Amino acid sequence: MQGVTFVRFAWLGLAALALLFTVWAAASPIGMVDLGCATVNTYGPEFRHVCQDSIASVLGARPVIELGLALTVPSVAAAAVMRTWMSWCAATAYVVLTGIGIAHWSDYRLLLTFAGLPATLFALVIAFAHLGARARLDREVELASLAAGTETSPTP
Repeated sequence: MQGVTFVRFAWLGLAALALLFTVWAAASPIGMVDLGCATVNTYGPEFRHVCQDSIASVLGARPVIELGLALTVPSVAAAAVMRTWMSWCAATAYVVLTGIGIAHWSDYRLLLTFAGLPATLFALVIAFAHLGARARLDREVELASLAAGTETSPTP
């Protein structure tokens, strides 16, 4: 049971790191993720912003909230459901988010790559840990049933 609790805390820790990354990204300058800032030092259709302005002040709250939700929801869902299939779905979601970030490399969605790649690696480690914890729990149930002389099937 301790392994499963560790897995839940690991998923919640990854979600907390995703939120911290989102806060950091919101305060980061738009010039960090926009290619237009490489040629001119202004941003926007009317060039009202300089490239040192924060992403949140230039793009508004919606893209920052979307980024936070995209990076947090897979981990929170995996922690809530606590099934090995959901852990693998969360890891797959981070792979997809990384791919979306690579596909949109010229705008703020590049931040999905910055967070998605490390999150993918952590998610894979957590998913394998969840698989190991589940196997250990199933083995303990099997040994307990053999000791009691009853036949029980492992938990799904």
